[in-house]
Amino acid sequence: MMGCKTLPDGLVNQLRELMIILIEGRRDNDEALLPDGYVRWRDAERVLREYPAAFVLPPQNFLDPVEWIELDDGTGFSIDCPLWSLEEGRSDLEVRLFAITAGDGAWDLNVTDILAP
Repeated sequence: MMGCKTLPDGLVNQLRELMIILIEGRRDNDEALLPDGYVRWRDAERVLREYPAAFVLPPQNFLDPVEWIELDDGTGFSIDCPLWSLEEGRSDLEVRLFAITAGDGAWDLNVTDILAP
């Protein structure tokens, strides 16, 4: 579902970086939660470990299967972004998040779940 034609470029860049951080497991030692999110790193790591696939960095066209809707109040988007694996290409496992404008051109990415719907 798409509420607008394309996501803003700055948001696309941050979304791609989030996918890379998640796949590579990059985090500060003291961080319990994914960046600006509600999902614990240990839970994200467990979901990725238990899923029967080897995850890879997203391709350049990673936005093609992404689904999003603009929030009613116009402050951001609800986004479902699939991960990518060697075995599946586009994985059934996806990251669900809210992207809220931070007012300075950046976006707060609030990860709410990682699941296979």
